[in-house]
Order: sequence, then structure tokens, then C-alpha cells
Amino acid sequence: MLLLGRINFIILALLVLVLTACGTSPKSTLDEYKEAVLNEDTDKLIELLSDEDVKVTEEEAVAHAKLVNEHYSEESLNRALEKIIQNIENIEGDSSHNLPGEFRTIMVVESLDGEVILSVNREEVRAPLERAIFTYEFNGEELTVGDNENDHSVIDNLIPGIYSFEGMAEMNGIDFEMTVDVNFNEKDITRVTDDAVILNFAVDNDFKVENQKIFAGDEEITDLSNENVGYGPIFPNNTNVYFTGEYEGQTVRTNIARLDAKEQGTRYVYVELSYDQNELTRIDRLVSEQEENEKNKNFNISRSESRITALYDAFEIALKRNTRERQENILKDNFMNDNVPEKVLGYVDNHLDTENITDIEIIKQELVE
Repeated sequence: MLLLGRINFIILALLVLVLTACGTSPKSTLDEYKEAVLNEDTDKLIELLSDEDVKVTEEEAVAHAKLVNEHYSEESLNRALEKIIQNIENIEGDSSHNLPGEFRTIMVVESLDGEVILSVNREEVRAPLERAIFTYEFNGEELTVGDNENDHSVIDNLIPGIYSFEGMAEMNGIDFEMTVDVNFNEKDITRVTDDAVILNFAVDNDFKVENQKIFAGDEEITDLSNENVGYGPIFPNNTNVYFTGEYEGQTVRTNIARLDAKEQGTRYVYVELSYDQNELTRIDRLVSEQEENEKNKNFNISRSESRITALYDAFEIALKRNTRERQENILKDNFMNDNVPEKVLGYVDNHLDTENITDIEIIKQELVE
């Protein structure tokens, strides 16, 4: 009996060795995965999910456990894994199975030559940075992605998980805080959170206002141009935005658009502005009046110059007459109602002597004054 017992023990031990050599059981492997996820055991997840192609990092393991725990309760995770185990056992030969997420596969379970292998696929994750340059830390490294010319940029190649990258963004030389959240349980897996927007304007400018400038609050933002998509970054917080410009030498301003706090997920803000049509019309009318006044002034000056020239000529002739009556008759045609001012006659009286005719230019100047 003792010998028989030893023989049975040896047979059982050999059987265990054979089963072990043949591979791992689906249940034991998936139970390890379940416990690692529920307990957020990153070391175990790294061991189970890493292979020659994908080396899972600690931060990725944390993100992966968070994803599974958000999508599954412990009970529903048990059911999903049990279903995979049954499928493996019901299929002869090699097979591949997925642990499904909301929109994407969370993990792949393969049965190859009796061995159960768990794996995850990396996916290129793009985020709508929308012309911002984003600097953040991940896996112990500082990474910078994005540029000021494109809306979407690659964040990283990530395994399924829920991530939150906090860092600093830069646009047109202005720095601001930014968070990029990545959630493989959502259809649009990336969400960018920050306080910056790019303003895009439609300005009614039928009157051709020139030298336009853009203001947000009390700061001019004309130089914060992002190609043809607008101006930014702007940080809405009950902020007034408007245009100023020059029209016919006067400074004019549009109406004011008020920006409240930013709606997350929206980088571009569109506002319609217009200059005060009544004010521009008033300026046009004022300019027209000024032009008409200038025209009349020039006409009067021209007419006066003509009349003065005629008066000069008559005055010169009058000075050559040797009697007051003859001098006055010469000058009458140049004055209204033939009334020659006494001052003019006084000049003539003082120069009845023809020897003083050489002083006529001095007399003309005095007469004009």
C-alpha cells in the first residue's frame, strides 16, 4: 500500500509538470489580470501586458487599470472574463479574443499552443491643441508637441487607458496652463482643457475704415494673428472685444462684443462687429461741409485777388491824376455804390505830387492792410 501511494504521488506530480509544460490555463491568467486591475497592481499589469513589441510603463499601467475599473464593475468584469475563458475552452486550437470597452478593445487574449497571452495595442492619439504648443511630462520625460500652424497634433502612442496630462501651452509667445485628458472609453478620446480662445471676426466695413486695430479688454491684440484663422490667445472672462480705425482723420470704434468664460472644447470664437453707421455718416457730412467751406473760401480769395489787382491798377492810374475829382472818378468803379472810402482818398490826396509816384508799391501794401 505504501508503494502504491508513492506511485500515485509520482504520477500526480508528473501530470502537474506535463500540464505546466503545456502552457497556462485561461482562468489562472485572467484571474491574475482581474486581481491586478481591481487592486491597481501596476507591477503585475506590466508583467502581464508587456511583450516584445509593447513595453508597458508604470503610468500606462495606472491609466489602464483606471479605464477597466471605470468601464466595468467587479461583477461585470467577472462575467466578461468568464465568457472569454469559455470561448477559449470551446475552440480547439489557437484563438484570439477581445475584452471590449465602450468604443475600443481594452485588451487582447490569445490562446497559442495551449498558452494564454495577454496583450494591448498602442494607438496614436491626436489632440485638438488648435495652434498651441504643449509641453508636459510623461514616463519621466518632458515632451513638447504641437505647433502654431495646425489644429491637431499627436500627443503620444498610448495603450488603452485614462490619462490626464497637465502642462504649459504657448501661442504667439504667450504661455498658459493646459490639460489634455485622454479617455479610451469615449468616442472622441481626447479633450483639451484651457482658458485660451482664438477670436475670428466679421467686421462690417462698407465705409472703408483704415488702420484698423483689435482690442481685447484694454490690450491691443492686432499682432496676435494666427494666419487667417483669427487672433489669439485671448482669455475670456467678461472681456470686451472691439475694433478701432481711422475714418477721414477721425478715430472710430465698432460696437463691443462681450466674451464670458470659455466653453471647454471650443478654441475658436466668432463675433460680428460693425462701426456706427450714423457716426460715419455724420463724419461724411462734416467733411463735405468743410470741403464746401474751403471751396467757397478759395473762390472768395480768388475773387478778392482779382478785385485787388484791378484796384491796384486803378489806384496807380488815380495817382497820376492831378485833381481829387479825377482821382475819385477813376476809383469809383472798384467800390460798391461808387463810394470810395476816405482812407483810400486820403492816400490819393497825400500823393497828388507826381514825384511820390515811385512809392506806389508801399502804398499798395498799406492799402491792402
